[in-house]
Amino acid sequence: MSVSAPLELLEAVQQLNEIEMSDVEELLKNNPSLAQLITGRKKRQVDTGLTDAEMTKLTDNIATQKEHMLTKISNLTCVLAQMEILTPTADINIEAFSFENMKEQLKGYGGAGDDEDFVRVLTNSYSDCYDISESWPQKNLDRHPLMQAFGRQHIFLNCMHKMEEKLCYKYQAYMGLKIFHGLDTAVNNLELPGDKFDAATAALMVMCENETDEEKFINKFFWSRSDM
Repeated sequence: MSVSAPLELLEAVQQLNEIEMSDVEELLKNNPSLAQLITGRKKRQVDTGLTDAEMTKLTDNIATQKEHMLTKISNLTCVLAQMEILTPTADINIEAFSFENMKEQLKGYGGAGDDEDFVRVLTNSYSDCYDISESWPQKNLDRHPLMQAFGRQHIFLNCMHKMEEKLCYKYQAYMGLKIFHGLDTAVNNLELPGDKFDAATAALMVMCENETDEEKFINKFFWSRSDM
């Protein structure tokens, strides 16, 4: 809280607050169901238009909601900058996701963090997410001022979260085969494509597909969510 939020980064988003009363009236006129949803009026009442009090309340609520959104985004960009995920100018700090940097950051935590193969796959995936965010068509981002300002960061972070979850599952599959079945896909060549984590995931899927009904029943008992 001692760091001032980088509100200057949100200049491009401020145009979201530049909403005219006529714009709201036009929107509600063309969308009766939306007007009914917002005001709680019955359909026969919508046709007569909103009262001045209702319009004032609606526009005030819209302005308040936008202020809350801007405050949240401002604080989030501040936190991400302090974590060095973003640069001070709110760009993606891809240098922080290099192999050497991530190896140093994860060292000593045990598990996947001490597996250099995992760290390399992780950083390659970060790089892929960055390339996707940078190659995203600008005309698509320009359709909304918020995406125009932070669209590439949004795409990168969403991709990063999905990729991390996917890789963690693959790491667990690799370790599960290694511990419970004595099968190390880094050593045993199963003629499966990809790295040792891809191979372990594919091998585990094949093993599950070929289980007997009894094995599936027992595994479901131990590992599935309870039906209770």
